Amino acid sequence: IPMKPGAKEVSLPPFPTSPVKREVMDAQMDKWIALGVIEPSKSPWGAPAFIVYRNSKPHM
Repeated sequence: IPMKPGAKEVSLPPFPTSPVKREVMDAQMDKWIALGVIEPSKSPWGAPAFIVYRNSKPHM
C-alpha cells in the first residue's frame, strides 16, 4: 500500500480478553495460517483482532 511521505506507523496493542476467547482466536489464526489465508508479519503496522458473537458462535 503506497503511503504518503512522512506517514508514521501505527501499531495498537491487543485488546484484553479472557483465556477462553484467546484460545478461540489462536485456533482460528492457526487454521488461517495453515490454509495460507494469512501469514506471520514483522510489520511496524498493527491493529488488534477481536471476537464477535453471531448466532451464539464466536467469529473473528
